[in-house]
Parts: sequence; C-alpha cells; structure tokens
Amino acid sequence: MRRATIIRAALIGMVAAVGLAGCRGGPSADEVLNAPQVVHHVVFFVLKDKSRAAELAADCVGLRAVPGVVAAWAGPPFDSGRATVDKSYDVGFYIGFADAGAYAGYVEHPLHQALLKKWRPALEQIVVRDIRAEAR
Repeated sequence: MRRATIIRAALIGMVAAVGLAGCRGGPSADEVLNAPQVVHHVVFFVLKDKSRAAELAADCVGLRAVPGVVAAWAGPPFDSGRATVDKSYDVGFYIGFADAGAYAGYVEHPLHQALLKKWRPALEQIVVRDIRAEAR
C-alpha cells in the first residue's frame, strides 16, 4: 500500500474518531476540512507504557495554543475493521497550520519543545509525516 494512502486513511480515521468522540471542544470535521491548512503534521506514537496514552493525547491537543495552528486532534487508533489500516500505534496526532511560517514557529515554540522533552523518554517509536496541501 502506498504511503499516501496509509496517511490518508489515518487522517480519515482520526477525523471519524474525533467526530464520534464529540470533538471535546475542538473544531468540527467540516470546520477543519474547510479551514485554510497548508501544512499538515501527522505523528504516530508508540508508548513504552500504554496506560499513558490519554495523557499524551491531552498534551498533544494542548498544542492548539501555539499561534498559527488551525486544527489539532489526538487519540487512539480507529478500528475501521479494515485489515489494510495500520493500527500499530498508541496515539495518533494531527495538527494543521495556516502556512509554512506557522509550522516553523510551532517547531521551535516552547509548548512544543516542552512536550518533546517530557515525552521522548516515554516513547518506543515515533513516526512523523509532514504534508503540504496542494490539491483540495
């Protein structure tokens, strides 16, 4: 399966999972799909201690406070029932940015740096994908 297809399936799963969970105060799926994100940052975490997944997800969603963030969601894998969908992670995190400058600011922002410092030792694996939106 192509990586783009896997990433697209993961994003759709995360949108569906967030929609089913009631968004917990975040933007609706329609708001996000119609927002002007240019850079999409998708991260998949495998934790050493699986019981900390909800804590990591909450910390990730806290990054909505970073300037230039248009949307952010985090949560467990969505069980779509499809064998081709990779569920080999504990927390998936999506964050969208208005432009490349906002993304660059996020990378160095103190909230992001604090999250990295706190969670890196707790991770067994991390997979990061950045996508530039060209087709809408």
